[in-house]
Amino acid sequence: MAHSIFEVLHIVFKHRLLVVGTFVGVFLFVATGAWLRADEYRASGRLMVTGQRSYFRLAPNGTRSREKEPEQRDINTEIENLKSLDFLVKVAADLSSQQTKQGRVSDQAIPSAPSSNNQQQRGEALSPPALQHQLEVTAVPNSSLIEVAYVDADPERASAVVNAVLEYYPRYQASLHQEPAALEFYEKQQGVFEKEIGEAEKEFRTYQEENSLFYLQQQRDQALDRIELVRGRLRGTLTDLDQGIGKIATIERELKQSQKRMVTSQEIVNPEASLLNDRLVELEIDRFSLLQRYTEKDRRVRDLAREIEVIKKKLVDTAGHRVVVEERIGIDPVYQDLIRELSEQRVKQGQQQAKKINLEGQVQQYTAEARELNSRSYEYQHREETLTQKKELYNLYSRKAEEARIAAAMNREELVNVKLVDSARIPSAPLAAGVFFTLMLAAIVGAGAGVGGALTLEYIRPTFHSVIDIERELELPVIALVPDLRELA
Repeated sequence: MAHSIFEVLHIVFKHRLLVVGTFVGVFLFVATGAWLRADEYRASGRLMVTGQRSYFRLAPNGTRSREKEPEQRDINTEIENLKSLDFLVKVAADLSSQQTKQGRVSDQAIPSAPSSNNQQQRGEALSPPALQHQLEVTAVPNSSLIEVAYVDADPERASAVVNAVLEYYPRYQASLHQEPAALEFYEKQQGVFEKEIGEAEKEFRTYQEENSLFYLQQQRDQALDRIELVRGRLRGTLTDLDQGIGKIATIERELKQSQKRMVTSQEIVNPEASLLNDRLVELEIDRFSLLQRYTEKDRRVRDLAREIEVIKKKLVDTAGHRVVVEERIGIDPVYQDLIRELSEQRVKQGQQQAKKINLEGQVQQYTAEARELNSRSYEYQHREETLTQKKELYNLYSRKAEEARIAAAMNREELVNVKLVDSARIPSAPLAAGVFFTLMLAAIVGAGAGVGGALTLEYIRPTFHSVIDIERELELPVIALVPDLRELA
């Protein structure tokens, strides 16, 4: 690394005259141009971008609403509009008309045949392409401000150009928002829908009267209630039918298992035994009553006991004298009851079946009525929704027409979302920093050109100028030098 730097310095020192000459020539050329160039002045102003086209909006309760902050894309849009050629053409024309009114000569505004270099420079600065090239439009960081700047040799014209841009842009932006045919279109659509609403309301009332749909929802609810009531009854009837079928099947099974006829007999007891039993019961009762008052040794108690024993013996003697008489053969009463119950169940089953048919017919009738009401309801809702949509569209176009009127009034008053913050002042001092920067750049370029020229020359013509060159390139010691005879002479 040190060896390479030494070689470069050696080459520069060897061609020092070329390096110095190139540096001085470039620096003097640039310095002379910077010295002869006219001073330039920079004028600037600022615009503020807001989120809405008015200064503030009133909320419904009368309080001031919070202003919407502009987005970055809104600021970029305004910057592009400020740089557009269409806008700058209008600015140049407006600036020229202002200069003409102030009594300035025409060749100072847009010269046709400039007499000097300075005048030619001024004329080009006021042309739209030159304005588009020289106008500086930048966004101020971390804010909603846009800075507009212009550099010119004439400080008054620099400020005049910036002020013309700042003052004319609100009018230009208002013209961008103008929609001449919008208000007419909205009012025309408003009239069309107003007519359609009248016709739709007339048709809606006629349909409502013809179909008696003033209480449509109530009619639908009543029809559905009737259907539900009849269906409940039908479900109960079906349950009764199923139970009746089960009972009939049970009775039929019992009939198959029972006997239709039976043999009946009658047992006749001896009348004497019945009288003895009755007398025995009376004596037992009397004996029990006497024992409550007397003892068993009492005479009356003993007499009753002897009489009771006598009657019991007689009953034993008459126990086998019963007469059994065979009666007739007849129908079993159980079988008769089953037959009667089966007949009753079949009658009830027929009644339930007839009731089922009647209820099913009612369900079908009420269902048909409900469907008809639903069909009318759909048509009713369709007509009502159509009328509502037309009213909404009418209200929409009414709002749009009112917004178009407000927008037109705001355009006439130039109420836009761009406001002038700082006007451009006439700059008092030229851009001195530009001259110093130019001289520094000339010094760097001159030094670079000199060093580059020396390296290029060394590459094209590699010659030895000293003992050091020979020893460095050939890496051999120098024994003797042959003098130049021309120098000796």
